[in-house]
Amino acid sequence: MSEAREAQLGAQEHSKIVARSGGVYDNPVLNAYVQNIMRKIAASSDRPDIPFQITILDTPMINAFALPGGYTYVTRGLLALANSESEVAAVIGHEIGHVTARH
Repeated sequence: MSEAREAQLGAQEHSKIVARSGGVYDNPVLNAYVQNIMRKIAASSDRPDIPFQITILDTPMINAFALPGGYTYVTRGLLALANSESEVAAVIGHEIGHVTARH
């Protein structure tokens, strides 16, 4: 699958994921926090040219996942469970790995 097709597929599914998962968790401080972690890890990934983006989903479920094209998700439930920035970074890094490996 081409990178353009990956981006198209991710963009196509993004709004569906958000709608099915309680919407976007609107907390500017927390969003900036996870964006900063994402940016640092993505820059040193195998595919730093992908425009990675992370969305916090407004659900108490504990989950994280990614779509092709760099669309990455964590739930507020997962963030509430995390004990440190390192734990959040490990989860985000894991999801970036799925995207870069084209899983």
